[in-house]
Amino acid sequence: MYEFNTRTRYSEYDENNRIRLLALLNYLQNTSSYHSFDSGLSVDHYKEIKRSWLMNYWDIYIEALPEDSSYITIGTSPHDIKGLFAYRNFWIKDSQSGKYYVKADSAWFEVNTDTMRPVKPTPDDIAPFGEIGNVLGLNSDTRKVRLEDISGFIRIAELNVDRSMLDTNHHVNNIQYISIGFETMYDAGFVTPDEYPNHIRVEYKHAATLHDKLVIFSKYIASSENERTVQTAIHGTDGTEYCNIEYTLKHLK
Repeated sequence: MYEFNTRTRYSEYDENNRIRLLALLNYLQNTSSYHSFDSGLSVDHYKEIKRSWLMNYWDIYIEALPEDSSYITIGTSPHDIKGLFAYRNFWIKDSQSGKYYVKADSAWFEVNTDTMRPVKPTPDDIAPFGEIGNVLGLNSDTRKVRLEDISGFIRIAELNVDRSMLDTNHHVNNIQYISIGFETMYDAGFVTPDEYPNHIRVEYKHAATLHDKLVIFSKYIASSENERTVQTAIHGTDGTEYCNIEYTLKHLK
């Protein structure tokens, strides 16, 4: 298990004084990077051995939103290895009360960066992270986000991949897809100003790179008095499937 403490920042909040989804989820990503670095497995280390970890799936539960300048604790714990996949819990909680803001599970796989083919994790890949433990006990039954017939989706946006979206793998960063989907839905009226995701499931299919064109399609698939579920597909103009996302949206109080 690995944790660090910090504070939320005014620059991370939107015009409604709510933390931007990109900022909130970047905390999760950053804690895995810190854990790797402090375990001797930095980005430079992986470059030397021609390896990289890529994201396959997110299962994210947002239970509450931290206020501006809150003291928060962000943590992560690898909890399982099955075949090519390694699984990690993530969380964000109030540093004083211990109240959880975010709980998440994730699936990762390692690739040879010369061939971009998956390689099975070895004990040397896992041992530096310390004891494996399922801290949150989340039950992620499936890594598949099964979309409704895409022909029934509405095309809501198209945009070019620019350098601000890329990470050290020269791919669109995994959190960027989630933010792009949510923000384009907001701009298109699929999300109202008082709605925010309380559950997000993401399945990654292919990696988009600089100057690729992203096309975002969305469709409501369920609704109730308190929440709505919308599916979003992010494709290329050539039909490449980059990412499937399912957002459950809840009205903020």
